[in-house]
Amino acid sequence: MIEVRRWFRLGVTLGLLVGVAVAVRRYLQASRGAGATRGDAWRGSDTAWTPPAAPTPGSPAPGGGEDVGRPSAGQPSPDVLAAALAVDPALLAEVDELAPHAETGGPPAWVEPVDGACPPSHPVKVKLSSGIFHLPGMFAYERTKPDRCYRDADSAGADGFTRAKR
Repeated sequence: MIEVRRWFRLGVTLGLLVGVAVAVRRYLQASRGAGATRGDAWRGSDTAWTPPAAPTPGSPAPGGGEDVGRPSAGQPSPDVLAAALAVDPALLAEVDELAPHAETGGPPAWVEPVDGACPPSHPVKVKLSSGIFHLPGMFAYERTKPDRCYRDADSAGADGFTRAKR
């Protein structure tokens, strides 16, 4: 019985000490600044961040490079893409899929799955949550529901995904 009383008194004492410590911490935070919260300390100012202005078509690129607004050969202009987006967002997805890939000159490296399946042109299934890709004929290929579909294993590996073990 004496041990229970001793432990009870010790628990009450520790609870009071923790309560006092929390109260002192809150008082010090409140006295530091009326609007200061944990997230305000790293910001450094009260002004909101605004992104830099987008370059307009025909204006020089930062650093004196080529025109930002001039489309490359065979590519639609930004105005045409913006108009297409305003009319039908699905149209832009079709344009991106049909347009040649900028680096390779072929189709894009990956496409979105259609109804949970990869198209025949992009048979490699990738799961973003695990970072693993599955090739046709592998153990779990049929049951895998892809997040992306790649045209080959090299493209999936180049994007940082790992080949499944079986």
